[in-house]
Amino acid sequence: MRVVKLDAPVSGGEIEGKIINQDIFEAARFLPKSFADLIVLDPPYNLLKNFHGHVFEGRDKDEYARYFRMILDAVLPALKACGTIYVCSDWKTSMHIAPVLEDRLCVRNRITWEREKGRGAKA
Repeated sequence: MRVVKLDAPVSGGEIEGKIINQDIFEAARFLPKSFADLIVLDPPYNLLKNFHGHVFEGRDKDEYARYFRMILDAVLPALKACGTIYVCSDWKTSMHIAPVLEDRLCVRNRITWEREKGRGAKA
């Protein structure tokens, strides 16, 4: 699978089977309308975190919900009517984004697991 960054409008065929690893607010404007069967979102958890020089600061729950709503507004035009969105989140942030998802989409399932090893596992 090839990782790409978008800098101009593309057709669905040009990015089929590819991973777009880019700021969503930069990439979304170049995506074709109603082409994606699946969109996987992994927005910053609502924590203070430095992502290779891009600092994300934790926000209050309403501000984070607004931020996540902007992400959905950016990607939803690219999703097919029968498409699926997976959203990665920590347990605390998931409580803030769940109402946003339920307001905009039909939430069919929520997957939660406890990690035994690796990041997020109990020490």
